[in-house]
Amino acid sequence: MIAAVNGYCLAQGGGLALLSDIRIASEQAQFGWPQVKRGIASLSGPTILAHRVPLGDAFKFLFTGEFCDAQEAYRLGLVQEFVPPRKLMERAEELARMLTVP
Repeated sequence: MIAAVNGYCLAQGGGLALLSDIRIASEQAQFGWPQVKRGIASLSGPTILAHRVPLGDAFKFLFTGEFCDAQEAYRLGLVQEFVPPRKLMERAEELARMLTVP
């Protein structure tokens, strides 16, 4: 499954993206688990995020509720690439064709 993320990808939306095999973000994407700011527990953060990025970085997002942009998400390995917003779906579809055409 390929996730194409444009804009805010928060809480369980982030969890759904993390369950994808390949994640591509537009340069406008923002990732975060902000529910901690309201005293709400996260399920996707501790169970999935902590296995996808360095543990200290996962804790920083989960404990502070801070967001990260597409460039930082790429640096952390949260996404495999980031592209301009107008190229997002084109790139996701290109990858899908690469995976399905022999």
